Amino acid sequence: MRELLKTPRFKRSVGIIISELDPESARLLVRTLMWEDIAFFLSLAGSSPDIANACVIALDELMVQMSKMPQPLLTDFASGAVGKLDGEALGSALAGVLELIASISLTEDEGLRKSLEGLRLDVAKGFARDDFSASEKLVEQTLPMVSAWMGRIGRESIVEGSPANRAVKAFSEGIRQAASENPEFVEGVVTPLADAWRDAFEEAGGSDE
Repeated sequence: MRELLKTPRFKRSVGIIISELDPESARLLVRTLMWEDIAFFLSLAGSSPDIANACVIALDELMVQMSKMPQPLLTDFASGAVGKLDGEALGSALAGVLELIASISLTEDEGLRKSLEGLRLDVAKGFARDDFSASEKLVEQTLPMVSAWMGRIGRESIVEGSPANRAVKAFSEGIRQAASENPEFVEGVVTPLADAWRDAFEEAGGSDE
C-alpha cells in the first residue's frame, strides 16, 4: 500500500472511482446481490463476519489516528463530511438494526443467546477503555447533545400524533404491560429504585408536588 500511494497514477485512479460513486445505487446493489443469485449471496454472507470485523477494526484505528490530527484540520474535515451524510437513511438504517436485534433477541435459541451476550460483554469491555480522560471528555461532550435531544423530543412528544408522541405512548404502554406480567420485578427492582430517587429528590430540596 505504501508503494502504491507513492504512485500518482494509482491515486488518480482511486480519486476517479470515489468521485463516481453513486450512493443511490447502493439499494439496487443490495437487492441485486440478494435476490438475483441467492447461492452467491449466501456465500458472501458466510464471509460477512470477517468483512465486518475488518471494517470495525479499520474504523477503530481510523478514530485513533484522527484523534492525533490538529484540531482545526479535524474540525474542517468533520464539517464537510457530516454535511454530506444522508441523515434520513442513517436514521432508517439504525432503526432497522434495532428492530432486527430486538426480533433476534426474542428467539429461544441458546447458542444465539450466548453469542449475543458475549458480544454485549465484549462491546462493553471495548467501550470502557483505560483512557479515563477520553471517557470524561466523551461525557462532557455528550451531555449537551443529550440535553438538546431531550429538549427536542420533549417539545415533539407533546404534539398529539407526532412520531415522538406515538413512540412515547407505545413505550409507556409496553412498560405497563411488562410490569403487569412481571410483578416480582416491580416489587423487587422498580419500587426500591423509585423510593431511592424520591428520597434523593427530597434530600436535594425538591418538592413532592
